Amino acid sequence: MNPNQPQQDSEAPLQTLDLDNLENLFGGRQTLPSLSDIRTVTINALRTTNTNLREENNRLETYVAELDNKNHDLTVKVLELETANLRLEFQTQILKQLLDDLQEKFEAREKKLQDLETREKKLQDLEAREKKLQDLEEREKKLQDFEELQKRIQDLEAREKKNQDFEEFQKKIENFAKFHKRFEKFEEFQQTIDKENNDLKEPTPQTKSNLTKFKLSNRDVEKPLKDDFGKYLIVIN
Repeated sequence: MNPNQPQQDSEAPLQTLDLDNLENLFGGRQTLPSLSDIRTVTINALRTTNTNLREENNRLETYVAELDNKNHDLTVKVLELETANLRLEFQTQILKQLLDDLQEKFEAREKKLQDLETREKKLQDLEAREKKLQDLEEREKKLQDFEELQKRIQDLEAREKKNQDFEEFQKKIENFAKFHKRFEKFEEFQQTIDKENNDLKEPTPQTKSNLTKFKLSNRDVEKPLKDDFGKYLIVIN
C-alpha cells in the first residue's frame, strides 16, 4: 500500500489493464516491443492495480470498521433509549397507579364531604325543630300564664262581686238595725198609743199623724230578714 497515493472514492471503478495503451507506453508502432518489455510493463501495471485494490480494500475495511463503530454506537444508543423507554414506561405505570390512588382518595374524601354536608344539614334541621319546639313550649308557657292570670282576674272579680254583695248585705243589716230601732220605737209608740187608747176611746189626731209618718218613713224595708241572712251566708262561703 502506497501511503502517498490518494485514496479513491469507494464508488470509483477498479483500475484494469488497458492493452490499447501499450503503444503509448512503448512509443509508436514503428518499433514493436519485446516480450520482456511487455512482461515488465504488464507486471508493473498489475502491481499498480494490485496496490490500488489493496488501498481500496483497506479503505473499505476502514469504512466497514467505522460503520461497525457507528453501528455499535447506535446499538448502545438504542439500548439506552430502550432502557429509558422501559424506565419511562415503569414510571408511567407508577404515576398511573398513583393517579388511581389519588382518584380513589379524592372520591373517598368527596363522599366523606358529602356525608358531612348531609349530617350538617340534618343537624341544622334538628336545631330548627328544637328551636320551633322551644318556641312552642314558650308559647304554651305564656298561654298557661295567661290562663292563670285570667283565672286570677276572674277570682278577683268574683271576690269583688262577693265583696259588693257583702257590702250590700251590710247596708241591709244596717237598714234592718235602723228598722229594728224604729220598730222598737214603734212598739214603744204602740204601747203609748195602747196606753192612750186605754185612757181614751179614740186616738187623737196627733197620734194618727205620728203613726202615718212612721209608716211612711219605714216603707222601704219590705224583705224579710231570713232572705238577707241567706245571701250573707252565700257571700261568706
